[in-house]
Amino acid sequence: MGSGSGMKFIKRHFLIKQLLLPRMPLSEPWKQWLVDPRSLSKQLSGYCGGSFNVQLLSQQTIRPTDYERQWLRLKDRQSVMVREVCLRCGNNPIVFARTVVGYSQLQGRLRRLAFLRRQPLGTSCLARGLRRDQLELFRLQSTQVLFQQAMQVLPQSSSKMLWGRHSLFSLGHKSLLVTEVFSPTLLDEIGR
Repeated sequence: MGSGSGMKFIKRHFLIKQLLLPRMPLSEPWKQWLVDPRSLSKQLSGYCGGSFNVQLLSQQTIRPTDYERQWLRLKDRQSVMVREVCLRCGNNPIVFARTVVGYSQLQGRLRRLAFLRRQPLGTSCLARGLRRDQLELFRLQSTQVLFQQAMQVLPQSSSKMLWGRHSLFSLGHKSLLVTEVFSPTLLDEIGR
């Protein structure tokens, strides 16, 4: 995705694979915000001053993208459940999020993921047992599909690039992938 790839350990339990281009560094406040061990829902609740909410965009069973299949170590024909949401401060969209789990893993506590609707993943009953195993920061270019999906939800801007992160979580022996793409407006405000 970009030059400057490197593996670094930041905080306990986080393996961060940073794909940052030297000409486009992240500000230190924004970088620390992205690697904060708390759930994004809890961070945004504090940031939004009580107006944080979740808008469910879609939830469906489909074939995963190639990167989702690789992250979750799925077989070629395995289906996944995908939940897409917009995280908002009041009516202002600030994060496009996509949660992916192998359909065959929707058992036990992880089955509750199918019934979250507008409840944030980070404050649900699932959050108590979730452990973030990997975190990857990335940037999207305007030609990438995920960029285009996110821009359908996030405020329109002249930005040709968006920052995001992939988090691989485990619950027992099951895994789920959460991809979050951040509004340039949020980046500007946090980075000051």
